[in-house]
Amino acid sequence: MEIKVVKEKDNLFFKRKDLILDVTHEGGPTPKIEDLKKEIADKYKVDVSQVIVGYIMTKRGLNKSTAKIRILKEKPLVVEESPTATEEAREGLEAKEESESKESE
Repeated sequence: MEIKVVKEKDNLFFKRKDLILDVTHEGGPTPKIEDLKKEIADKYKVDVSQVIVGYIMTKRGLNKSTAKIRILKEKPLVVEESPTATEEAREGLEAKEESESKESE
């Protein structure tokens, strides 16, 4: 897999770098997103979690693709929803449905 940077732009507002790439993959299928992320992370010396692949489009009949990549300046914050909050919401919805069904009777 050979990667050529067509366009590179620093996006200061969103604190990221936007890239348009030409990816040549002779004798192989369109590269997987994870493989492309690893290549870009190695090239720009960032963590894989900072690389976001917008799309990979392969040109029909050719072993050449165009990819849109975003490289975040900082690692993304991952907020996980606690299972108790989901359960509480579900219980509240069930209770509301029960009270509505009793009122309609």
